[in-house]
This record gives sequence, C-alpha cells and structure tokens, in this order.
Amino acid sequence: MIIIPSPYVTNNHQEKNAKYLFNNNCCELIYENKLNVFELSKKIDRLTHNKDLYKNMQNELCKIKYNFTFDDIRKVLFK
Repeated sequence: MIIIPSPYVTNNHQEKNAKYLFNNNCCELIYENKLNVFELSKKIDRLTHNKDLYKNMQNELCKIKYNFTFDDIRKVLFK
C-alpha cells in the first residue's frame, strides 16, 4: 500500500494515520508536497520487485491491533 495523505483535512489526521502505518512497516508513504511521477514510480517499483518487502508489509499490517473493532462499534450503535 502506498499512502498519500492530504494535508488539508481537519487536525491532519490522514498524516497521523499514515505515519503510524509507515512507522510500523505497513506501507510506503509519500507526502503530497513530494508527490511526482518519479517518487510514485520508485515506490511502485520497490513494492512490485521486492516480494519479501511486500509480504512483510502484509504481515505487519495484520499485527496492528485496533482499539475499536466493528463489533465494538456495533454494540455502541445498537444497544
């Protein structure tokens, strides 16, 4: 996964979420002000030509624990 967070959202939450995933080796990250064809191509190339990196990112993403699962949200909404 390659994330390009928008800097124009409230409280910059997209960047915070993207940094969290990037720091946990779950994705590639490109800041919008650094986005260009070369940067995007480089990230795509890196992911498509490095199967170990790709698999590692998949595994790390699966390890992330969410505080609120769908079941937790459903319990709150449908009491």
